[in-house]
This record gives sequence, C-alpha cells and structure tokens, in this order.
Amino acid sequence: MGDSEEQLRKVFQTFDTSGDGTISKSELGKAIAQCEKTPPDQKLIDALFNAIDKDGKGSIDFNEFVEFILSLPPPVEAVRAAFQEMDTDGSGYLEKGELKKLLEKAGATKVSDQQMEQICKEIGGEDGKVSFEEFCSLMAQL
Repeated sequence: MGDSEEQLRKVFQTFDTSGDGTISKSELGKAIAQCEKTPPDQKLIDALFNAIDKDGKGSIDFNEFVEFILSLPPPVEAVRAAFQEMDTDGSGYLEKGELKKLLEKAGATKVSDQQMEQICKEIGGEDGKVSFEEFCSLMAQL
C-alpha cells in the first residue's frame, strides 16, 4: 500500500479526534458534519457506522476504515483518467488492441484475437469500440 496507506492513516487520525486508535459514532458524525452544509441525519450516521463497523464492537478500527474506503467506487475523474490513458490513439474509444493491453496488465495473458473480438462486441456493441460510458458500465459490474 505504501503512500496510500499513509494518506489513509492521516485521514483516519483526523476522524479519530480522541486519539484512541478507533473512530466512535460521535467522531464519525462530527467528521460528516464538517463535510456537509446541513447537519447530518442521525439515522444516516447510524447506518453508515454499522456498515463500517464489521465486527460490531461499537468502534471503527483502522482496518475497517481502510476496507470501507477501498469498497467505495472511484471518482469519475479517476475513471476518466484511466480511460484516457488506455485510449492511446485519442479516438475517444477503446479498440481491440487497447483493451487487450488492459487485460494483459490485469494478468490475462492468453487472450486470443477471437476472444478479444467477442469481448469487444459484448462491451462495445456491434462496432466493437468501447466508449467511456460503456467502460463505466463495465467497471460498475466488476
């Protein structure tokens, strides 16, 4: 994890105002209140807290916090940046070759051209080109 773990630890520590190594429900409420223009709904805080507090101990430890953050969908800007990085010809679409590079980076080394054709048609429709919207739909299914 490296740098990202350090960043998450800093965020965790800003939530953990008591410095006891865990985030209480009231600390979570205060953190949400700082982000919101209106006071947060207590039911929302309760539901969020219970979703993050996997072990049910009544406090959120660092591991639970990290697990929750990693489960969140990435911001659209990050997905768009990833898409543009893969779109090496700048066409606004991912074609077969670009998608194949993506799959190879993800560890799928033996994808035949025929399989790539099928994958492109499934994701991108008849033209076999994957638009940003189609890419987002694909990411949402993963």
